[in-house]
Amino acid sequence: MTLARAPIALGELLARLDRAAVVSARGLDAGITHFSADSREIGPGGLFVATRGFEVDGHDYIDKALAQGAAAVVAETAAPEDADAAGVAWVQVADSTFALAVVAAAFHGHPAEAVKVLATTGTNGKTTVTYLLYEILTATGSRPGLVSTVEVLVGGERRPTIFTTPPAPLFQGLLADMRAAGCTHAVVEASSHGLQQDRLAAFPVAVAGFTNLTRDHLDYHGTMEAYAAAKARLFERLAEAAVVNVDDPAGRRYADAFAGKGPLLTVSRRG
Repeated sequence: MTLARAPIALGELLARLDRAAVVSARGLDAGITHFSADSREIGPGGLFVATRGFEVDGHDYIDKALAQGAAAVVAETAAPEDADAAGVAWVQVADSTFALAVVAAAFHGHPAEAVKVLATTGTNGKTTVTYLLYEILTATGSRPGLVSTVEVLVGGERRPTIFTTPPAPLFQGLLADMRAAGCTHAVVEASSHGLQQDRLAAFPVAVAGFTNLTRDHLDYHGTMEAYAAAKARLFERLAEAAVVNVDDPAGRRYADAFAGKGPLLTVSRRG
């Protein structure tokens, strides 16, 4: 659960949601003090975002969140007839997982606008690349933060982690902490799971890097095509540049798709 110092209007949290939404009669003026995709963390003044997980569907827990005093719900389903009578603001969206990322970024004041995110994806080498970038930035006078499989570094403070790429609420909170600590950059490992689940959505990645793609995570993605498509999502919201290993066939496809959209640096041992 993420708490606000003062209530934030629901409309402010959803202002950058560029996907169609249908709002219940109460509108977007509900004051939100906290938000979560976990119904157990919702209380009075809370916004419950019902997301569809790999094993659990948050829509099955909307009634629980409402019983605990939720002020608003974001869901992929239409509002029940009694939503307005109950004083609940209900927002129907096409993709609630993406909406969660939008809410998380807004709740923390869009920290990626102050901290440049440099994200690397690939089956192998992500951790090595992120640590190299972290040390290079440090040596050249920048103040980077780090989000990796091994640890999180915020202003020199080491924090344990159980994620390669944290869920959007946690990730945006880390960016906000980095902003408060005076960090200039966030060097991030971008996993295929994290990209598929929009954990790095709703903000522009300053620079994206790709190492390689080999057979992995098919228990989650199902096919190599779906796995490659998840990695490609990193390049959809670039603000500045891409660095791509084009010796890998997937990297060549990513480079071709990104060509003309911004600065592109290709890396190859073959010339």
